[in-house]
Amino acid sequence: MLAPATFRRGDTYGMAGTSPNLGRYIAGLTFFTQVTGISVAELDYAPAGLSKEFKKIALESAENARLNPRMVMVSQYTEEE
Repeated sequence: MLAPATFRRGDTYGMAGTSPNLGRYIAGLTFFTQVTGISVAELDYAPAGLSKEFKKIALESAENARLNPRMVMVSQYTEEE
């Protein structure tokens, strides 16, 4: 099993689960879905402290990357909402 990497300099999102890093979560979801081909659209897991809104954004991002790996997709979640 691989252990997650942490960085001391400038890393305010420790791996102890104190503050989830949305970018790391999206990267992990995208890696998983690209390697396995399995959709993450209905995934239940999210890091502790991650809001439901950010979870939806992360799942949408990973799913868009799986379905359209070479395209920039427009999110259904916008700042106006």
